Amino acid sequence: MQTAIIKAKKEYQNDPEKDNYFKQIEGEYKTKETIEASAIKEILQFHNFHGGKYKLGEVLEGKTTQSNPYGPQPFDVDITVVLDEINVDEDNFTLRSWQEINKEQLADATFNYLTKSANSMKVKPPTREDVKNLTNETFTSSVVHPTGWMLFTMEIKTVTQGNIKNIEERIIELK
Repeated sequence: MQTAIIKAKKEYQNDPEKDNYFKQIEGEYKTKETIEASAIKEILQFHNFHGGKYKLGEVLEGKTTQSNPYGPQPFDVDITVVLDEINVDEDNFTLRSWQEINKEQLADATFNYLTKSANSMKVKPPTREDVKNLTNETFTSSVVHPTGWMLFTMEIKTVTQGNIKNIEERIIELK
């Protein structure tokens, strides 16, 4: 992030309004929470199912929290987990999970962040209407060896705002 910020500062060095914006971005990557939220995604994905007790076909539903890159308060998250398959021939099993961040909390945090950014750049801030219908959903599917070692894991995060959709896919495979 630091490298990207330095490059962007050089590109916009004649625009003093952008300087406040860059300072804000730099500040966001100086706290433990914001760094963890972006830097340890692979670790969190790898250990997503660690410590759970699962029965074939049993759907487990619950609530958890997830770090909030826009502020100090974590997001509430609804989570569903299922042991989907036990493959005796291949000596592994498949776990799947679905997570959805609380839509109201996500919209509030996004609105506050965008408003703060707009103010620091001295541009018109968004309206609350601009961030309605915002969703953040994550699907994870992992193939695990009976020893607990993750053999393969795929995570698909879909962030939707109206008819705009951003999909991030990450695959980790042990060979």
